[in-house]
Amino acid sequence: MAIGQAVDAELVKHIGVEMARGCLKADPVTLETSVKGVFAGGDNASGPASAIKAVAAGKRASESIKRCLDGKNMLSERFEATVHPVPEELFPETKNIAKQLLKDHYRKTKVPLLFALVGELGTGKTTFCQGIGGYFSIDRVNSPTFNISKEYVFAFGVFYHIDTYRLESGEELLDLGFEKMLKKGNIIAIEWAQKAQKLLSGASAKVIWVFLKGENGKRKILVYL
Repeated sequence: MAIGQAVDAELVKHIGVEMARGCLKADPVTLETSVKGVFAGGDNASGPASAIKAVAAGKRASESIKRCLDGKNMLSERFEATVHPVPEELFPETKNIAKQLLKDHYRKTKVPLLFALVGELGTGKTTFCQGIGGYFSIDRVNSPTFNISKEYVFAFGVFYHIDTYRLESGEELLDLGFEKMLKKGNIIAIEWAQKAQKLLSGASAKVIWVFLKGENGKRKILVYL
């Protein structure tokens, strides 16, 4: 199995995996290549992409490998077979929803504004955060999966972008200085916020829960104020 690496020409030649446009050819759901029991995902299968997509590929591949070893059907009842990433043409709309929420609530609250984002991989959580960045003219907002937290200073405060995907529990946010982030004027956006539900319920902030879903090429965003 290879995830998120450049294609190794010698390896390909040795095992005989089929290629397509300079990448390893793999099933988009199971990530199995033309050689049974060999899986590929991330950059080597789809070309250069974000770190979060490489993480998603690793998750899909590990599920497929387990099913393969257990002799189970690799396609049956797969999450990836029914829920699809938000199409790129819907990205502006996702960003605009974030901007509208800021327009409606940022100036009116006397406590920090916190967006609790819930949604599976590829449903637009980071895109939503890019909308927040765009509202304050912050460029290059990207996924903090491997850094866990990133901060962007703007005219009225700090925008904290947090990804709890790699955390065992939301309580670990306290070790990242979460309480110090809770200052008036600051914006906090937490991806995979369901992990920190208990912590957020007592936070001194206006918490807006945003649920993002991508189904059959359509995007659905549910907002709870």
